[in-house]
Amino acid sequence: MPRVDVPRRVLASPPRARRPRRRTRGRARAGDARAGTKAHSPPPPLRDVVFVLCRPEGAINVGTASRAMHNFGANDLRLVDPRCVDAGGRIDAEARMFAARGLDAVLERDGRTTTTTSVSAATMDATLVVATCPRPRENVPVVSLREGARRVAEEVARGGRVAVLFGTEKSGLSNDEMEHAQFAVCVPTAANVNARGFTKYTGGASGGETDTSSMSLNLGMAVGIVAYELFMAITDVRGDEVSVRGFASHRMTTAERERLIDDVVAARRALDIFPDEDDEEDRIFAKKERRAITSVFTSGPIPTKDATPLFMLARRARAFSELANATALVERQTRTFVRNDPRKPVSTKALNAHIRDTLGISLTRREIERAIERVAEDV
Repeated sequence: MPRVDVPRRVLASPPRARRPRRRTRGRARAGDARAGTKAHSPPPPLRDVVFVLCRPEGAINVGTASRAMHNFGANDLRLVDPRCVDAGGRIDAEARMFAARGLDAVLERDGRTTTTTSVSAATMDATLVVATCPRPRENVPVVSLREGARRVAEEVARGGRVAVLFGTEKSGLSNDEMEHAQFAVCVPTAANVNARGFTKYTGGASGGETDTSSMSLNLGMAVGIVAYELFMAITDVRGDEVSVRGFASHRMTTAERERLIDDVVAARRALDIFPDEDDEEDRIFAKKERRAITSVFTSGPIPTKDATPLFMLARRARAFSELANATALVERQTRTFVRNDPRKPVSTKALNAHIRDTLGISLTRREIERAIERVAEDV
């Protein structure tokens, strides 16, 4: 008998068509709960979908395709006559790098990459073969990707196995490779919408009256788009719930928010220089600052975990203000500045800049004036 070229990890003969499994939706049955067993979780949506890359040349493209497959739970990748795999079945290092988490799950399962020399061998266990192409082809019917994904989902629901073919980066699938497919899918692009009639595939190069540069997708990008559409179609047919949930975090209550505002305001007051509680202007200024702080903390919901460092900052600021005695430090720097500055009267702007440069703090206008008053008699 002539020798048949079969891919590694692929059965030598097509398996029997599997019957559709009954899947229990919703909660586990009461009997299962009483028996202490869990309801079986459904298999990955793309478990019965094979991705076949025909004559891929770029190792990076193969790596990104593997990563895209892994994102959607597909792990059966087969390479037909690849240019980036050595004789020992090892993929190029660039492909392994770009595969990321898809390396062990998709690209190099059991340390080797699944390769074969023909499309026939790569698809021999498939009950449906789908090709991908950027334009209409005469030898195979072409449908939209969304319609093709619906057909694939129906085939998988019947217990079938589907192989999706992707062509080489330069010219796509050849006519001989296309003949293995029952139909082809096309991802609509701007070039597809604007093109009239048949256009010549240029592998992404522009030229002629019709610009086809936007017709051809990058191989890894195409695999990702197809995998997404198949994932959504299969989960829809199975009735699986696909939802994206945000991170649930406890939000601060009104009482917690008020306590945070009180702590921040108290910390701000603890950092006052030359405070005067009897001064009317100081009291008005303190009220304005409290309104400003309140406005910031009431502008939107605040997760409790985000408020924790603010509580810590406010309370530590109050504690360190008692230890540092900032008033004495400001008074000392003011006295030094006034003695060394021949200008009379003392420039409040220059003094504020001096204190900011030496102590790292900025003072209000009233604090600067009081600092000058404190040292005026000594200078």
